[in-house]
Amino acid sequence: AEFTNAMKINPKRGSIYLQRGLAYLELDEFQKALADLNDAYELDKSNRLAILVCRGRAFCGLKKYELALSDLNEAIKE
Repeated sequence: AEFTNAMKINPKRGSIYLQRGLAYLELDEFQKALADLNDAYELDKSNRLAILVCRGRAFCGLKKYELALSDLNEAIKE
């Protein structure tokens, strides 16, 4: 709830989406995590490496291994 409230106050702060995405990953809520991490990817260029690694985890959880590999390969290049 706190992340959602923070998003209402500052909806363009990508780090909030990253943090909520991480929380969803810990709960194995991979689809919700991916939605937040995709928003973070668009909004936050400074955390691109962390976002890509987390998206890779989310894709693995969803058994979308080619997409996971793509994000993790991109993270290696960062």
